[in-house]
Amino acid sequence: MKKTFIVSLLMLAEVVSNSRAMAAGAEAYPTLSALKSATFYRLTCSDVKSSNQAHIYIEVNNGTIEDVKLVTISPALSLNVLQYSKEDLKGLSVTSKETSLEIQGLRPGAYYDETLSLTIADGKHGLQGILSYDDGDGASLQRTVKCGAVNYVLMPSR
Repeated sequence: MKKTFIVSLLMLAEVVSNSRAMAAGAEAYPTLSALKSATFYRLTCSDVKSSNQAHIYIEVNNGTIEDVKLVTISPALSLNVLQYSKEDLKGLSVTSKETSLEIQGLRPGAYYDETLSLTIADGKHGLQGILSYDDGDGASLQRTVKCGAVNYVLMPSR
């Protein structure tokens, strides 16, 4: 009985895994023009080459930025996540240029305004960008990042 139950669970897991793979409908932005033609996209850009990793998640709907998270990971297992509030997002804008897409702006900090900039362009192996962040009070980063779509199972509308 136990053996049959375990085999059944394994078979069910296989069916669920296969159905997800078939229905995933993954988004892809292999070029800048593909990204610019999308009215809604979720994008992640990452630099994992250095010991202090940097990742940025951006969600854009009809040219309006709806979500931004900046994540840094340090070797001492330090994880820092900066999430922009709806009010903070009003200080950011998306600008489409001929050879790039720029997301940049300010948000009020405790003492100084924080600046964020992400410039995305076509690279040798897909989208690449330059990520810059400065909190105005001593913490800053500037990284070359690789960018790609954030994919969701069953391709939800949002």
